[in-house]
Amino acid sequence: MKKAQVFISYARQDDEPFVEALYHDLEAKGITVWWDRKAMESRERTFLQEIRDAIEGVDRVIAVIGPAATSSEYVRYEWGYARLFAKALVPILRLGNYMSVPSDSLGEAAPALAADDISKLHCIDFRAQHSYDAALDELIAIIQRPVPPLASYDGTPAPPPHFLPRSKDLRRLREAVLADAERPTIVDSTRQIVGLHGMAGVGKSVIAAAFARMIDTRRAFTDGIVWLTAGQQADERKLLENIRAVGDAFNDSPKYYEHKTKALRRLPKLLKEKVCLIVLDDVWSVEQVAPLRNALGERCRLLFTTREGSAVSDVGAIELSVDVLSESDAKALLADWFAATGKPLPTEAIEVAKLCGNLPFTLALCGAVARDGQPWRDILDALLDADHQFIERRFPDYPFPDALRAMRASVDMLGRENATAVDRYHELAVFLLHPVSEEAVVTFWCRENVCSARNARKLLTILARKSLLSLQGEAPKRLVVLHDLQRDYLRLITDDYEVQSLNS
Repeated sequence: MKKAQVFISYARQDDEPFVEALYHDLEAKGITVWWDRKAMESRERTFLQEIRDAIEGVDRVIAVIGPAATSSEYVRYEWGYARLFAKALVPILRLGNYMSVPSDSLGEAAPALAADDISKLHCIDFRAQHSYDAALDELIAIIQRPVPPLASYDGTPAPPPHFLPRSKDLRRLREAVLADAERPTIVDSTRQIVGLHGMAGVGKSVIAAAFARMIDTRRAFTDGIVWLTAGQQADERKLLENIRAVGDAFNDSPKYYEHKTKALRRLPKLLKEKVCLIVLDDVWSVEQVAPLRNALGERCRLLFTTREGSAVSDVGAIELSVDVLSESDAKALLADWFAATGKPLPTEAIEVAKLCGNLPFTLALCGAVARDGQPWRDILDALLDADHQFIERRFPDYPFPDALRAMRASVDMLGRENATAVDRYHELAVFLLHPVSEEAVVTFWCRENVCSARNARKLLTILARKSLLSLQGEAPKRLVVLHDLQRDYLRLITDDYEVQSLNS
């Protein structure tokens, strides 16, 4: 039987002696406890990243309730992160009274929580006037019960490094997609589909993935959550691939998905009785959405992300717009990247955020460079020195010049320390159309003994660390994924004829 694993969330100023005793008592009962005083490691990562990783690795989070805890931004962040990533929250009342258990919004630090999430949970009384031993026995009994299973979320991407919860956007998404789960609402066909719309690099996919992983989403869609990608190249092959993925997610026979016509006939029958959420990422046209829209059962929901506002209206979906980060959120994201250095965020970083247009995508590029020791003054100068005329000449009227400027600056700075990594990165232009397997990239890079397989994998890790690509899954079977803006950059710096001939 698997040992229970818990994380203790508390406010040090109120609860440290109590938590230390609780830690030892739980460990004595064979329960693995993550307590920051014992478990916090020094791995050149930020405090919040350590906390996030710890919460993701446990079954339950014990929320020690008291005045300092309910007023602490960090403690409420831990509660919110636990709920966001489907960890069972066990509140215990340490100080105050039951009115202390939050019954209103937990604030921006607690992303997408319902107003009464905490107050409706069973809260064990650990106050001094009550029996500690009886409360401990009750807590251990809860912890040792298996956590009720939640719906799977097939294919949903993991959160990016230094994930910033977008509380307002997640709340709006929750209210739209889970409307009938939250309140007595009739959801007809016009309200089954939600389109998340915003410019490239604004974080639509990250928000959609965070929503798909939320505990309330996974409780609502009991048959499962399926993540699909549309992509810029809309063709029948990709459509059939996505429909097959839905069939696979629900263990349907492959014989129904041998060709498009047969698959389109099968899909409505498959989804008729399902209670599921389908997420279709990176939509460029209504034709990519229509086959799924037309197949939804009454209790199915479809969420798609797009930079094309017309796609939302053409589909007839509820539109939710995602904007760039506020100045304070942009600063917070950069600070989280930079915190591993142990230095305060300088004023130049604010100028960097402005030049990045407060886009999460571009801020991650600059944050990764700063984390690895590049002075903010140099990052700012590199952004200012980026060749606007070159960008304008190759991509006239390109709508996201700030993103390309940040890409160019990031790659240029990498080139000063590792020219080989930049050369290999530019060669990824041959894989522009779709995500590609790690094995395919390694094989391509190792052609004619250009480099060894070990060095190729090391280069992929370096490029991912610099936020120039993302790696999904586990090595050596990871997927190498390029964001649209990264593809645009590779098109910009690569000879068009060569790329087209290699892709054909």
